[in-house]
Amino acid sequence: MAGAVCAALLLAGCSSSGTVGAGGSSSGGVGGLTGATSGGNSGPDTGCTQAMLAIQNAEKAQTNTNLQAAVSAANTSIGQLRAAALATQKPGGRDAMNKVADDLQAIVTQVAAGHQPDTTSALRDAQIVAGICGM
Repeated sequence: MAGAVCAALLLAGCSSSGTVGAGGSSSGGVGGLTGATSGGNSGPDTGCTQAMLAIQNAEKAQTNTNLQAAVSAANTSIGQLRAAALATQKPGGRDAMNKVADDLQAIVTQVAAGHQPDTTSALRDAQIVAGICGM
């Protein structure tokens, strides 16, 4: 069952996909994405930084072999994404971040019910967040 949570939280696809990296860079994980800036902004969007950290935390949960701990980490990431949605100034960012939180909640619910979760939406929506944030 822990494997299902681990697979469900594989948001690393967001950072390893060639369509997400900033400027063609494919140099690693989400941690490297959090400092990115876009356009004429004077600095990174706080909500985007928080969202990328939440996604990174969800990635870390995948290494946890304890199902309860993995679910708890996913729930923490959900809360972090909701907070990030309130903080972002990026157009479309709030809705996209809340959508990823909804996707993670659906995964947690599916795992709790003993089902193999569908991670397609979470991966796709996390990529959208990364794109909105310019990462």
